Amino acid sequence: MLDFQYQQLDNGQLGEDEYSAVVKIVRFVCLFAVIIGLCLAYAWVQKEVTDVNYDIEQLRVDNAKLVEGNSALRIQQAMLADPSLVKVRALGLGLKHPDQQRIRLIQVNLDGQVDQTVVAAAVLPVPTRVHE
Repeated sequence: MLDFQYQQLDNGQLGEDEYSAVVKIVRFVCLFAVIIGLCLAYAWVQKEVTDVNYDIEQLRVDNAKLVEGNSALRIQQAMLADPSLVKVRALGLGLKHPDQQRIRLIQVNLDGQVDQTVVAAAVLPVPTRVHE
């Protein structure tokens, strides 16, 4: 008797369908992990850019404050260097012009040697002690 059944032979491994499903799942998980990693990297880079922008803005604010402070100090320096204002402030503090008779000028030699130990001094009366 002759058997006329037709059977197609396959040289693939047994259970190849299950293997291909596992490979598909692993590929999907890896692809998903790569996409999540790229999204996290993008978010991290954007956060760093935002932080740097905040730092730049803070430095601009600090620079503006320093420029303003510098200009205020320059104005104050100009006021303090003005002789007429120095005279007004000195008189306001109770200072007065020295008596010309009490000032003693000392000559300096050309070689830089001082004739006496003091270059200029005021002759002041010696205070007397009240309590001993």
